[in-house]
Amino acid sequence: MSRSNRPNINAADSITRAQLKFLSDLAQSGKLSRTAEHLGLSLSAASRMLDRLREAFGDPLFTPHARGLTPTDAMLRLEPELRRTIEQTDRLFSQPSFDPATLRRTFSIAARGLVVPELLAYAISRVAREAPSVHLEMHHRTSRIWDQIEAGELDLALVPDRAVPPALRTLPLFPIEIGILLREDHPLVREFGGGAPTLSALLRYKRLAMTVSANLHNASWDRQLLGEVPERRDQVVCSSTNAIDLAVALEESDFLMLVPKRGALSMRSRYKLAWLPLPAELPQPAAKQIVLVWRESLQRDPAHQWLRGIIRDWARRGEAAIGGVEKNEAAQGAAPGETQDAN
Repeated sequence: MSRSNRPNINAADSITRAQLKFLSDLAQSGKLSRTAEHLGLSLSAASRMLDRLREAFGDPLFTPHARGLTPTDAMLRLEPELRRTIEQTDRLFSQPSFDPATLRRTFSIAARGLVVPELLAYAISRVAREAPSVHLEMHHRTSRIWDQIEAGELDLALVPDRAVPPALRTLPLFPIEIGILLREDHPLVREFGGGAPTLSALLRYKRLAMTVSANLHNASWDRQLLGEVPERRDQVVCSSTNAIDLAVALEESDFLMLVPKRGALSMRSRYKLAWLPLPAELPQPAAKQIVLVWRESLQRDPAHQWLRGIIRDWARRGEAAIGGVEKNEAAQGAAPGETQDAN
């Protein structure tokens, strides 16, 4: 092969998949105008692309004849390998097919709070139906949660959006709005007609607390919102990492508990409880929403995407249902604690 007919190695390094597909199409069509039309190119752009390929391969590749272009001997030898290269590239970048029905896997999920039973009721049903050999393993959140996610000890976590490391992936699920959970015929419900009580009225009653963090200062919504004042802290009779344990005590007493609205409304379908907005004197917490968190290496995992989709669907379903409840209550002029429809 003469120097002018040798492949141009530098040009070959810059060949793209689109150029290879152009060459394969031209071998099939035999007409530059037809290949340009197939690939959405102008005739001049197609001509320039053929010139670059001729230079890269060190061969004319096609010779003109009366009805179009005829492949050279080099092009005829090249064509089968060209098709295989394009097919291999397509496989390299294609998403593998995924069928949850064939999946055998355990997913570890960390979550805490009043919404967990509602989440599990939805997720377990769908997982059992769509992927019979998948097992969900539930854990409480701990102070090691970020390390556990990065190390692969946890697949997913539901957490407030505050302080999530930027290296982790997140999906917003629902907003955080803290209020007061109490029995539906509590004196505060009657006194304030289902609206926000005053801070002084709130502080007349002993409280229960749901523990949400291993961090001492942020250990509960109660401590975050009412602070470390001893007189207020001493009003908390009991705290628990599993707030559902306290539901019956709330239902049968005048105790109060500061909780997120989403979880409180879920509880109303199972217990005779109401939810009131916070006193105007108290701010909402720094965290604005609950997010789903996972590590970057799982972002494109089809099985993980499937499970994240189930949790996303649960969150959207719940938000839509809450919106319907609130519209219904507003239309009826009812207090927020007076309806038993939770979701």
